[in-house]
Amino acid sequence: MTAFAGVAEDYQRYRVPYPDEVFDWIVREYGLDRRGRLLDAGCGTGYVCLPLSTWFEDVVAIDPEPGMLHVAARLAHERRVTNVQFLRLSAEDLPPAFAPLRLVTFGNSFHWTDRVKVAHALFPLIVSGGGLVALASSSVWAGEEPWKAALLETMNAWLGPDLGRRVGAGRLPGAPLHQDVLRETPFGEPRVVNVVKRHAWTTDALIGLLYSSSLQVRDVLGGRTGEFERDLRGRLTRLVPYDRFEEDIEFTVISARKI
Repeated sequence: MTAFAGVAEDYQRYRVPYPDEVFDWIVREYGLDRRGRLLDAGCGTGYVCLPLSTWFEDVVAIDPEPGMLHVAARLAHERRVTNVQFLRLSAEDLPPAFAPLRLVTFGNSFHWTDRVKVAHALFPLIVSGGGLVALASSSVWAGEEPWKAALLETMNAWLGPDLGRRVGAGRLPGAPLHQDVLRETPFGEPRVVNVVKRHAWTTDALIGLLYSSSLQVRDVLGGRTGEFERDLRGRLTRLVPYDRFEEDIEFTVISARKI
C-alpha cells in the first residue's frame, strides 16, 4: 500500500490543475514539436502527462499507486488521448530501456523521491538538449488569512497537533529546494519560473483537498468524519458566510537542461 492509496478520486477532483501558462512555458523552453518521448514520473491522475501529451510522439507515465493510474487512464480514454502508456513503477526503479527521453517531468512528486539519486540515474537516459522539469505549488495551508488559521486550528483539534502540522507543512521543513538539489547533478543551471493565479475555494473543496493528502485523513478520523466536517463548516461559515475562500496560488517550474 502506498501513501496515496484510496485517495485518487479526491486527488483528481480537488487538486488545482496547473495553469496553461506553465505548459506554454515548457513547450517554448524545450521547443516541443510532437516528437520524442515524455516520461512523467509520479504522474498521479495525469495533471501533467495529459496536457503535455499532444506535444510528444509518445508518453510514459509512471506511478507506484494503482488507484492513481486507474483514474489517469480513465481520463485519458475520456479525452481520447491515445499516446500515453501508464505503468505502475517508481522513479527509482525506471529501467534504461525507456531511453531516449526528450523530457522528464515531476508534478508535485519530485520531493517523494531520492532526488539526487534519481536525477543522476535519469541524466544518461535524456537526449542532449532535453531536460528535467519539476513542478511545485504553494500550499493552501500556509498563509495569514483568518480562514486558513481556522483550517489549521480545526485540523489540530481533530487530527492532533502532530498530524495537523504535517498536513500544513507543505515541503518538508529544512528540505533543500529542488533547484539546489539539481545543482548537485550533471544537469545545467536550473531555471525557475513562477506563475501566480487567483483561486477561490469552497468548503467542500477544502475538505476534499484534505482527504486527498497522503496522510489518510479519513482513516485517522474513522467514524468521526461527519462531526469533523460539521465543525469545520461551522468555523468557516462564521468567518466567510458566502463560502468563497480566495488566495493566490504560486505555481513554480524548476527546469534543468542536459547540455
